[in-house]
This record gives sequence, structure tokens and C-alpha cells, in this order.
Amino acid sequence: VDPITTVGEDTYYFAYNDDYSKITPTDADKSNIEKMLSARESLKNSICLFPAEIEKMSSDVNLSSFNTKTLNGDTFTQENLTEYDLTMVNVWTTWCGPCVQEMPELQKLYEMLPENVNMITICADADEESALAKQIMEESGCAFQTLCPNEQLEQSLLKEVTGYPTTVFFDRDGNLVGDSELGVP
Repeated sequence: VDPITTVGEDTYYFAYNDDYSKITPTDADKSNIEKMLSARESLKNSICLFPAEIEKMSSDVNLSSFNTKTLNGDTFTQENLTEYDLTMVNVWTTWCGPCVQEMPELQKLYEMLPENVNMITICADADEESALAKQIMEESGCAFQTLCPNEQLEQSLLKEVTGYPTTVFFDRDGNLVGDSELGVP
């Protein structure tokens, strides 16, 4: 970990791992790793920091008409939303460390929800990583439903997601409620 700069009270770091002893890379992999490590100063010095601009989701975002599968193979539709006044939807990926780390906390929250509120997640890369997504959910002790993305979800919600994790809320009719929460709160 190398410090890049300090802005106000925040220090920004360039983090990398130069110990690959826990993996068994091929000679070609070792060569590529060494090339990347030798270029780290150049890379670190070319980093540009700028404040994040969080864009609000379009008011067109809705889940009023969709049909998809869960990680367990069950069908999940907008009709499932009608059972609750409010549904929290957390969008995550298997490669997102903060997403995976917050799963146990999401399970605790799920267990505390009032009867008229539900929580589900959408694993944005479940089509390629369903086995890993299932493993993450099992190891985290998560009992809430996780949806697999499809074209309908892509067009109605996922095209508006700019980072992971993102949390949004929908009413029983599939209408967006409030603003999205980007990142781990």
C-alpha cells in the first residue's frame, strides 16, 4: 500500500499485492505480474483523483413488469412485490468485495424487517457466476431471494446502476421510491 495523496482528512492509497506465493502462476503469468509490478510507480503517478458525481436514477426506473429466475431456479415476478408495501433491492456482483462483505449485515437487516417490507438482491453477474453467487449466499447465511438478471431487469433497472453495491426501494406496484444508495452505507 503506497499513499498517493491527502485531501483534507482523507488519505488515498494505491494498493497492490506483490506476493503471489499463494497461487501457482505459469511462467507467462509470472512475467506479466512482474511487468505490472515494475510499472506500478508509473501507474501510481498517473492516477487522477476527482470527486464522485452520483447521478440520480431516472424516474423511469421501475419493476412494474418483469419475470426472472432466482439463484435457486424459482420464478420471481412483479407479482412477488405486490405482497409488500416496500421492497428493498440490493444490486451486487460476486467480484465486488464490499458487496460480498455486507451480505451478513444484509441478512441481519432482512431478519429485522417488518412484515410489510421485503428485501431481495440482484446479482448482476449471476448469469456467468451463479455457482459463486450461491456459494457467497450460503457462506453468508443469507435467506433472502437473489434474482438473476435478464433482459427485462437490464432494461428496467440495471442499465441505471452505476456502481456496486446499489440499493433501491420499490413500492408494491414496482415504482421507484426515493433515491438509490450507491456503495455500502
